[in-house]
Amino acid sequence: MTFRNLYPTEIQIRPTDTKYKGSCTLLLYQDARAAMDILDETVGPENWQKEYYEVKGNVYCRLGIHTESGWVWKADCGIESNVDAQKGEASDAFKRAAVNFGIGRELYSGPRIKISCPDNYYKDERLIMSFYVHNISYDGKRITAITIMDKFNNVVFDWDYNKGLLSTRKPVEAVKEEKGTTTVLDGLKAFCGGLKPTADKQQLLRFYKFYEPKAQTWRGTMDYKTLWERWLAKATA
Repeated sequence: MTFRNLYPTEIQIRPTDTKYKGSCTLLLYQDARAAMDILDETVGPENWQKEYYEVKGNVYCRLGIHTESGWVWKADCGIESNVDAQKGEASDAFKRAAVNFGIGRELYSGPRIKISCPDNYYKDERLIMSFYVHNISYDGKRITAITIMDKFNNVVFDWDYNKGLLSTRKPVEAVKEEKGTTTVLDGLKAFCGGLKPTADKQQLLRFYKFYEPKAQTWRGTMDYKTLWERWLAKATA
């Protein structure tokens, strides 16, 4: 059973090491909804389930996936959230259980992301800047390149496995010129165009509208054929 890697829009970023002004470390993590979407997309919403239980005051999530051999279960423990302890702990337990199946495991393969933080990132000595993954590439479950932007669309971290850390503080247009604009959206358009004569037009339109925003930010490969076959299987189930 193989699960696809996370799209850039499915990756969240949390700043850490913010005690001292001037720099911070960025941690990559997946949102629980992204893991749910990947499970629905890969095995179908009716073929997975989750259960929560407590051990010595800790919340565990038991994630089950139905296979040809029956249900396969994997579990893990969550960590409390600073915002909502109970809800955050349950969500974290689910995401950790999903990682045991390989969902989001690629995020653990990336480089340490430490960035410099100018004064306009702070308010009253507190870091208020948000960040997002502009693009990311993989080789299997290993990150091979990643570009991270701040909310003003400045590059704060630009790394390539073969080239190392590249220069930062560049506008997004400069990054596109250096690396080349993504061709994933063009590939999606071409794939859907080739299906038009024979495919169900309504299903094809829904498929395109669902994957179009993901393809706009995705660098690497997207298996259009497999995604389309799974889409049809869910539509006719």
